[in-house]
Amino acid sequence: MEYDSLCLTPNIKETLKVLKSKNIKIHIMSNRGTKELEKILRKLEIQNLCDTATGKSDSFREYGDVLKHISNFYCIDNTKCLAVSNTKQGVDMGRKLSMKTCCISWGRLDVDTLAKNSPDILISQSQNISSKILAI
Repeated sequence: MEYDSLCLTPNIKETLKVLKSKNIKIHIMSNRGTKELEKILRKLEIQNLCDTATGKSDSFREYGDVLKHISNFYCIDNTKCLAVSNTKQGVDMGRKLSMKTCCISWGRLDVDTLAKNSPDILISQSQNISSKILAI
C-alpha cells in the first residue's frame, strides 16, 4: 500500500487528543490487517493516541468480534461504549452489542443517508466532534 497519499480527516487528531485528555479509552478498528493498520497509524502520527489498534484477521472476521474481544479484555460495560463509524454496518454492529452509536459523515455516505440508520449521534464533518461525543 502507498502511504504517502494518506491524510487524516480534518480535526481527527485534535479530537483524539481531547478524548485522551478526558481518560477515554480509544480503540481503532480497521478492515485492514493489524500490522498494516499499525503502519498507517504511525504514518499519520496518531499511534500514541489510541489504546489499541486491531485489524481484520483470522481471529476477528467481523467488527463485532473485535469489539467483543476488546470489551471482554478490558472488562468494559458495552452500555458505556460508543461505536463511532461512517457506515451502516458500524451502527448495526454497535447496536447489536448494546453500545451507543455515532455516525460521522465523511467517507462515501452523506448525513441524510446516515440518518436513516438512526444512530444515537449524527455528526456532520464540519461539527465539533469531541464536544458532541463528550455530551452523551
